Amino acid sequence: MSPPRYIVVHHAAAPRSTTVAEIHRWHVAGRGWRDIGYHRLIRMGDGEMVQTLPGRPFDADADWEPWEFGAHVAGHNAHAVGVCLVMDTTKERIPDAMWSAAIDCIADLCEQFGLAADAVRGHREMSGAVTTCPGDIDLDAFRVEVAAELRIRQDAAAGPTVEIPP
Repeated sequence: MSPPRYIVVHHAAAPRSTTVAEIHRWHVAGRGWRDIGYHRLIRMGDGEMVQTLPGRPFDADADWEPWEFGAHVAGHNAHAVGVCLVMDTTKERIPDAMWSAAIDCIADLCEQFGLAADAVRGHREMSGAVTTCPGDIDLDAFRVEVAAELRIRQDAAAGPTVEIPP
C-alpha cells in the first residue's frame, strides 16, 4: 500500500474537558467502529497542559495498510491520517499552546509520511464531506504555520552554512 496523501484536521465539537475515553466510547459503542476514528488527538482540559495523544494505532513505516485506516472522513480513510483537536472551535478560540501542539504534531506526521503542508486539509475540504468540521479553524493560516515549521526543521537538519572567504 502507498503512504497517506492527506492529514485531515478535525475538531471534536465538544468541550475541552472531553476525554479520549469518551470519544473512544462515542466511536465504538455509538457508531459501531472497531476503534477510535482519529489517529492523534490534541487535548487541553481547563488549566491543563496540552497533550498529544494516540488514537487509532499506526506504525512508523511508509506503507499505509488496512489495519491502520482511520474512521474520520468517509471515502478517504484509506489515504488520510486524522488529527482531532478536542474542543469546539465554533464556541471558543483555540488556546495558543494547543495551536502550537497541533502544528508540531502535524509537522511530525508530514515528516513521517513525506508530505508537504499543502497535504493538510480540514475535514470540510475533503471531497464528498458535508460538514463544517473543523469549525472556525483558519486552515490557510494553519497550513502556512505547518510549512514554516517544516522549513525550520529542514534548515536545522541541514546544519549551519559556512562561508569560506576568497
